[in-house]
Amino acid sequence: TAGFVYMLATNDIYVNADITCASGDMYFFADYDRDDAGDFIQADGTEIKTTTSGDINIFAANVTLDQVTAAEEILIYYYLGYVPIVGDVILGDMITCETIKVYADGNITVNADITASEDLFVEADSDRDGAGAITFSGTPTMTAGDFFRFETANTVTISGTTMTMGGT
Repeated sequence: TAGFVYMLATNDIYVNADITCASGDMYFFADYDRDDAGDFIQADGTEIKTTTSGDINIFAANVTLDQVTAAEEILIYYYLGYVPIVGDVILGDMITCETIKVYADGNITVNADITASEDLFVEADSDRDGAGAITFSGTPTMTAGDFFRFETANTVTISGTTMTMGGT
């Protein structure tokens, strides 16, 4: 499609097929009533993509992604105003974009190869209660053109991960 894509749900969004938007932003609100009971779950083997322009915005209590390609930014939060995910985030197969921003109060697990032509921000345990960690599982490759930022009040577990940065 061309233009904006909005999906609103109070309890979960399941993506079981590819979704492509030629131009314009995509917004997925999986916990629109903000009662901590709305997850965003993308099935294995599916792709969410903007092709010529547009961000992909995912707002949910917990997020599981497979393959996501954004012409511009990928933003993963609990709600507008950059409120962190209240639960956990799993980044699955492959993530490609200009900038990715993932903020969660819980854990962030990275199983995906991530390529950000500009910046990559990953923050677990945003509320600083010691209950969120960043785990790189398997051997994902992470590339950022300008800036990496991994932050957590707890632990970061890295085994077999390659990180390449072009900037500072």
